[in-house]
Formats: sequence, C-alpha cells, structure tokens
Amino acid sequence: MGALSDSARLMFRSRHIYLLASGLVNLILGLYLRQAEGWRGIGQMIGSGLLVASPALLTLAFTVEPERGFQTEMWWSAAGLYAQFGGCMCHLASGIGKPHQEPEAKTARPVG
Repeated sequence: MGALSDSARLMFRSRHIYLLASGLVNLILGLYLRQAEGWRGIGQMIGSGLLVASPALLTLAFTVEPERGFQTEMWWSAAGLYAQFGGCMCHLASGIGKPHQEPEAKTARPVG
C-alpha cells in the first residue's frame, strides 16, 4: 500500500466504505423485512434484488477501478451505488402508507 499513489489509496478507501455501507444496508433490511403482498411484495422483491446485486458490483469496483485511476469512467461504482439507492427506494415505496401490524401476542392456554 505504501507504493500506491494518493489517488489510488483514496479510491481503495472509498470503495471499501461503499462495500461496508452495502453490507450494513443488507443487514438492516434482513432485520426488518416482512413479506408483503400485491404490489408491495413486488416492490420488495425488486428492491431486494437490487440490494443483493449492489455488493457484487461494488466488489468489482474495489478490485478493478483503483488500478485505472481517476482518468476513466467508474462504471462499477456507479452501478453498485445506483443499485443500492434504487433498492432502498423500492423498499421505501413499498412501506409508505402501509398499515402497521402489531405481532400477535402469544397467550398461554390453560392445560386440562
């Protein structure tokens, strides 16, 4: 790493942060997601597909783009970040206006 130029180091760091953000978004999504029905379910599926694709695209950006430097287009990073944004927006749209459902309380039944 000491032999890298400042621009290459900056690109490795930024791509590393992009990967971290993508992983955290997927982690949080996994904690809250409950399958919806109808158009909301379709929106969730599209959003989840985009969010799963995002880390793969950002991993490619991490491995390919720093070697090329700032002179070339950064297609992999852009695609990964747009996929992450689009996935989040699909989940946001599928959750807006949705009635909040309380989990059913589990009550103990008397035995006998």
